[in-house]
Amino acid sequence: MASRLGRFFRYLRAHRLALGFLAALAPLGILLALQVIWLTDLDRASTLAHRAVLRGSLEAVGGEVRHFYRSTAERLLNVPSALLESEELAGLGEYWSRAPRGGVRTLFAVTFKKSATGDFLTFDPRRNMMVPTPSSDEALAIVLASMPWQRWTDGPNPLQPGDELALHVNEQNPEHRIILEPIASADGGVLGLVGFILDEDYARKTLIPRVVDEVLPRLFPESRPAFRLTDGRGRTLAGEKASASSHQVSQGLPFVLRDWALHIASDGPSTRWLSGSLAWNLTLGFALALALLSGLALALVTARDAMRLSEMKSDFVSNVSHELRTPLASIRLFAEMMTMGRVKSPDKVIEYGSYIEAESRRLSRLIDNILDFSRIESEQKEYRREPTDVLEVVERVLRAFTVRLEQSGLRLVRRLPEAPGPTAHLDEDAVGQALHNLLDNAAKYSSGAEEVEVSMDDREGYVVISIKDHGIGIAKADQPRVFERFHRVSTGLVHDVKGSGLGLSIVQHTARAHGGRVTLESEIGEGSTFSLWLPRCKEF
Repeated sequence: MASRLGRFFRYLRAHRLALGFLAALAPLGILLALQVIWLTDLDRASTLAHRAVLRGSLEAVGGEVRHFYRSTAERLLNVPSALLESEELAGLGEYWSRAPRGGVRTLFAVTFKKSATGDFLTFDPRRNMMVPTPSSDEALAIVLASMPWQRWTDGPNPLQPGDELALHVNEQNPEHRIILEPIASADGGVLGLVGFILDEDYARKTLIPRVVDEVLPRLFPESRPAFRLTDGRGRTLAGEKASASSHQVSQGLPFVLRDWALHIASDGPSTRWLSGSLAWNLTLGFALALALLSGLALALVTARDAMRLSEMKSDFVSNVSHELRTPLASIRLFAEMMTMGRVKSPDKVIEYGSYIEAESRRLSRLIDNILDFSRIESEQKEYRREPTDVLEVVERVLRAFTVRLEQSGLRLVRRLPEAPGPTAHLDEDAVGQALHNLLDNAAKYSSGAEEVEVSMDDREGYVVISIKDHGIGIAKADQPRVFERFHRVSTGLVHDVKGSGLGLSIVQHTARAHGGRVTLESEIGEGSTFSLWLPRCKEF
């Protein structure tokens, strides 16, 4: 029992940070979930209410259109039966000449007084009289609309009381929409018909836009919704399409033009502003949640960075220990062989001495990197910049690095200008160390390549020193981070190459301190090119 409790408490200590986050996030998550559910329900209800308002506005527009055509029909078609009994319907022509005819394309009358199939006459507005209907598509539409009434002229199917007041809509031919009214005779039959063909252009261009302009501002005083009118084929007759995110409602027209559709769309009210109290509560809740989450996120990021930095420092100590042991072991080996008298040849003494010198320089540079990094971190690093021949600095570094390249089996390819070289204000030791770090980096990651190229040229007022290897290369995703302290790309050969992870960071700091920069061009398997850009001295 005690061992289980001990394991439990050890688990709590090991995961106390995660458990603390969970304890803080759990009630916050529940609170936010409840608020989201409430907000979702309220948003759904407000959406339904808003759609109901939109649908009501369409019904209002449709009602106004229906009222217009009904009132027009009642004004023009509610005529006394005596007007159809006169010769040539002269009284009817005079009646229509005095009546407003907006929205009407053609007025017509059919009388069954002389013929059971009917006599067809249309109103001529230029002469204000009834004339025989000429043969046309309109005439055919009128004939087809009147055919159902021919059997009621005097047959056994008299009109029922009130039928003579009924308006009838015929839209068999969408090009010629007809509203007509039967006129009853004294014996209960059908004496004739009066009606008109709608002017669709008037409805599309004048009537419906006018009704929309009257109705929508009353219902939506702050922001007018988008409106569109389409025909039976879905073609837009008026208005424009709304955005896909808007609430959209569609409805056909009543009474007449029934294949046309009205569409209205609006973004609708935002739930956060439906109520001042709700808005305040939600704003405060989300602000507190954001603050808490930001604090938790900052703590997580800080803890993660601290752990990563700790791991990087551990790797740094391990790598530096290896870097220190390697040159010290080489120096000790060559020194022991010389002191024990095993080296007799003067040439061998010189060779071993050069190795000892190269390893000593390598050891010194490693210590210098560590000390420079410490000064940079504490902002105590100072640079003594003077006008200097850059080519001399490069040559000095290359002479010192020749032995290291030979040990690595690499050949140095020089692409340097003739002396004297360009002049720049620089700290010789700092720039030399930066170049050495770049050469050391190229030697480490050449991976079987035979040469390292060093070039120098002038670009845009800068002296550019480029060091190119033909090694493993660096992936695009890793390139932005290669100049970070302790960072080492964790792919391929890098696992087998030791290093402090400070070299490139020092190179970048040195370049920026001199008013320049360091750039990288690399492809996986193709090698890498590091370029140190130093501003050259201006010539007067």
